[in-house]
Amino acid sequence: LKSLLDQLEQEKERDRFSSILDEVIRSCVQIGEREDEIKEEMKLLDKIYQFCVREGKDIIFSFWIKREHDKLIYQQGINEKADLKMMMTRESLLKALKREVYLTDYYMRGMIELEGDFYEIIKFRNFFQFLLEYFSRKRKAR
Repeated sequence: LKSLLDQLEQEKERDRFSSILDEVIRSCVQIGEREDEIKEEMKLLDKIYQFCVREGKDIIFSFWIKREHDKLIYQQGINEKADLKMMMTRESLLKALKREVYLTDYYMRGMIELEGDFYEIIKFRNFFQFLLEYFSRKRKAR
């Protein structure tokens, strides 16, 4: 996963960036389905969460996730029924993934656009932070 994040940071071409980001997300979903600790945290996610990554005004990657039973469903594209919608720049995403900034800080500074119930925003933020900390712990344990 670390090597994919490094590739993601270095990639300048949009299509390749999107392809690598897709691979990062799929890897996280697969790991999440195997790890009990992540499954437990996932139980709090009970809505549809939509994400769009933009460069300038152009959306370069969009996807949505939702939990069904003990599985996390991931699909590229737009889900019109999403309960939470998040829009951020490529740079914001990379900094959040590398834990250089927190989503709440970016939101408060207007660098991430959010639409949805505040409670859902908090639940997702907590899950996202949990995942970053989980992967950081696993990396240090090696």
